[in-house]
Amino acid sequence: MLIAIVWGGTFPVVKDLVERVPPHALVAARFCLAWLVLSGWAWGRRQAWRPGLLRAGVVAGLILWGGFFTQTLGLQFTSASKAGFITALNVVFVAIMAALFLGKRSGPKTWIGVAVATVGLAVLSVDFSAGLTGLTPEMGDLLVLLCAVLFAAHIVVVDRLAPRFDPVLLAWVQMGTVAAVATTSAWAFHGGMPGVLAAESAAPLLYLGLLATAGALLAQVSLQRFVAPARVGLILSLEPVFAALFAWMLLGERLAPSGWVGGALVLAGVILAELDAAHQEAAPQTAGKPARAR
Repeated sequence: MLIAIVWGGTFPVVKDLVERVPPHALVAARFCLAWLVLSGWAWGRRQAWRPGLLRAGVVAGLILWGGFFTQTLGLQFTSASKAGFITALNVVFVAIMAALFLGKRSGPKTWIGVAVATVGLAVLSVDFSAGLTGLTPEMGDLLVLLCAVLFAAHIVVVDRLAPRFDPVLLAWVQMGTVAAVATTSAWAFHGGMPGVLAAESAAPLLYLGLLATAGALLAQVSLQRFVAPARVGLILSLEPVFAALFAWMLLGERLAPSGWVGGALVLAGVILAELDAAHQEAAPQTAGKPARAR
């Protein structure tokens, strides 16, 4: 539950911080901090390094960078509350991709969940009160939707890679890849890391890098040895609820009634998909299920 609370809090924090720190620089600072923190842990597991791990981590890391960059950029143009619910759609996208590319069958609850979540996305993103002009989703919503697709692709890719490699080392390489790409793009587009060293940026960046990225990963990898993955997934489904709560508390955001209806439908669809996953886990599962990225 604490992980869901921490990840839910990232949405208003990023929404506020991205007004002062450009998206490239924000992602770079966040993942540089997380990578440095995990370096000690990774060093202690260096004997588990296997051939091919670097290439696998870089590929997965590039997808992860795309997810975090589009989410951070999207938060410049949409509310933290909506972004939380839209990002949660990665659960249903995982089911679709697993069926299309991995041949994994999903039960009827998953596909009902996909349908319900799709309706919820439409209600959440479209302003029906504005007539025809309101039928076009905002750019921020579309960017965060792309983020959800990329997060789902990342989960599917890591699901294939995880059984072959140490999960901590794989996560460490991925975080290093995100940090390297984001830092390079920050210097290419902004000539540096503007706003990162400002006094008012310190606490939010420490929260994002240490607690929400490195700390949450460490906690999830550790706890999933004792808690069933399906139960973890259901608990983490509460993340968008905490995102909306913290967005209201910290930023004063208020969703319109249609926004709450859409968010509730998205959440219902996600939970249906997670319940189907719980049923599937009654059968033997492949070891090394990846942590959900945020």
